[in-house]
Amino acid sequence: MKRLSLVIFTILGIFMSVQVGAQNTRYDDDKKSDILEQLWVGTSFGNLSITSTSFSIGASPIVGYKLMEGTSLGIRLPVDYFYIKRTGSNGQIITHNDWDVGVGVFARQKLFFNIFAHAELNTLRIDQVLANSNGLLIPNPDDNTQALTQRINRQEANVGFGYSVGNGGLAYEISLMYDLLADRTEPFAPLVIRAGVNYNF
Repeated sequence: MKRLSLVIFTILGIFMSVQVGAQNTRYDDDKKSDILEQLWVGTSFGNLSITSTSFSIGASPIVGYKLMEGTSLGIRLPVDYFYIKRTGSNGQIITHNDWDVGVGVFARQKLFFNIFAHAELNTLRIDQVLANSNGLLIPNPDDNTQALTQRINRQEANVGFGYSVGNGGLAYEISLMYDLLADRTEPFAPLVIRAGVNYNF
C-alpha cells in the first residue's frame, strides 16, 4: 500500500505541474477560478457474476479533476462483494462472503462522439479462498462451515474505452477495458465491463 500511495502522489504531482503550465498558456476567459468547477464525481458498477454456487458485484466511487479540456486525472475507491457456497474437502457445505476494498488512480481523455479513453491502476486487499488439488474448498479450522482464506493484495492495470451519454450535468456511461495483469488462465478474466453515472464530467 505504501508503494501505491507513493505512485499516486507522484502521478498527481506530475499532472498538477502540467495543469499549472497549461493554465499559463490559456486565455483568461477560458480559466475557471473555482477548483470545484474542475471536479467531477461518479460511480461505476461491474464485476457482476452469478452462478449456482457464487455471486459477486463491485462498485467504484470516483473523483476526477479536469487538468485541461477533455483530460482528467482522479482517484477511485473500488469495493467488491463476493459470496461462495460449495462442497468442502470435509464433505460439508462451506460458505464464504467478504468485502474487498482498494484504492487506485485513473486518467481519462475525451475523444469524439462521447467516447473516452480510460486507464487505471488499482490495488485491492482481498480474501483469496483456498482449495485443494481437487478444487474442493478447504474448511477453516476454527469453523468448518466457513472456507479457509488467505489475505493478499491484487493489482489491476485496466485500459480501454467508454461511452458517456450526457453533457456537463448528470450522465450515464458504459466502458469496456482490458486488465493487463489478470490471470490469463481464467475465461474472460482480462475483460472488465462497467456501467455507471457521472456528474460534471
